[in-house]
Amino acid sequence: MTKVAVVGAGGRMGRTIVACIYRGMVPGVELRGALEAAGDERIGSDAGEIAGAGACGILISDDGSAVAGGADVLVDFSFHAAVPETVRLGRKHGCGLVIGTTGLSDEERSVVEAAARELPIVMAPNMSFGVNLLRVLVGRVAEALTDKGYDIEVIERHHRRKKDAPSGTALGLAEAAAEGMGVDLESVA
Repeated sequence: MTKVAVVGAGGRMGRTIVACIYRGMVPGVELRGALEAAGDERIGSDAGEIAGAGACGILISDDGSAVAGGADVLVDFSFHAAVPETVRLGRKHGCGLVIGTTGLSDEERSVVEAAARELPIVMAPNMSFGVNLLRVLVGRVAEALTDKGYDIEVIERHHRRKKDAPSGTALGLAEAAAEGMGVDLESVA
């Protein structure tokens, strides 16, 4: 059984992950911890109840070491500025990392890349099979349209509470298009 702690357990994706694990929708995975930032109003609340899945006995904590110490894997869907601390906890406690948090700065991304030399890390701006397939297809289409007089534009729309814009998904699609065209995204964005 893989023991998982969710970083950002009170957020939209964090609550969804907690609910899916607690309801047994992820075979072989056990919820062992839930973490939120110090001062969050949900600290001390049952993570399952916050997720709408019923009481699970895992209280949301702001003690990263206590939460990471009981986990094999930290799943982080928090806020970009929190990712370096998640990486630090992973290194300290020997936890693998799954990072779905987007909007990382170059410095924050370099912290993750350095840790990937010693920890198993999966990081993606979108974990959906469909979006990752779309990314591959966008790259191929962009390659086919190169030097044929076409421009590529990524337009996105989100709910009003979306914290990062452009989203990691939109940036990933733009990166795939630029790669397919053989150009640097920053030079054509």
